Amino acid sequence: MFLHEKIKKIREDKGISRKELGRLTKSSSAHIRHIEEKQRQQISLKSFCEIAKVLGVTREELIKDTEFDI
Repeated sequence: MFLHEKIKKIREDKGISRKELGRLTKSSSAHIRHIEEKQRQQISLKSFCEIAKVLGVTREELIKDTEFDI
């Protein structure tokens, strides 16, 4: 599973909307959509850390067994 898919799955499993995740990460729902739909090729470290924190997972958990296309 790729990182963008994992973020979306965890978010959905926790019942958090894109709008809510955007608000909690001080971002926008459009930014979250771009990440989840891989319209944004790279995610900033700051966004990555904020998303992990809001989703209640460690950064290590978020990248564990995650595929990356470089």
